[in-house]
Amino acid sequence: MKRKVPVDPPKARALVVERNPDKASQLSAFLFEQGFDHVATATTCHAALQFAKYLRPNLLIIADGMHEMHCLELYEQFQKMEGYGGLPTLVLSNRSAEIKMHDRAKMLPSETSLTLNTLLATIQQLLAAPEKVS
Repeated sequence: MKRKVPVDPPKARALVVERNPDKASQLSAFLFEQGFDHVATATTCHAALQFAKYLRPNLLIIADGMHEMHCLELYEQFQKMEGYGGLPTLVLSNRSAEIKMHDRAKMLPSETSLTLNTLLATIQQLLAAPEKVS
C-alpha cells in the first residue's frame, strides 16, 4: 500500500487534540488510513501536554473548543516545549486571532465545510515543508 503522506514509516506519528471523543476517533481513523502508524488522541489540554512529553509526533492537530484554554493558547504552549518549536501543526478554529505561527503551522476553519481532501492536502503541505534550522 502506498503511503499518502510524505513521512517515513518509523516517524509517522500524530497527536490529535479534540475534546469530542467521536471527532477525535474520526480524525484518528482518517490519519491511520493515510498511513500514520501511531495516532494519539487527547480530549483535554492537560492530557495533550502530558502525551507530548512521551510521544514525539511529527504532526500535531489541535481543534478548537477545549475547556481549559483556547486552541491557540495550547499551540503557544507547544511552541515553548523543547523539540516542538517547528513541529508541523494544524489548528482547527473558527475564531480569527492575531498570532504568529511558524512556517510549518496553519489554521483552518473547523466548520462542517472542511473536507477530508482539504484536510489531507494541508497535512501533506505541512509535512513536506522544509524544517528551518535556527
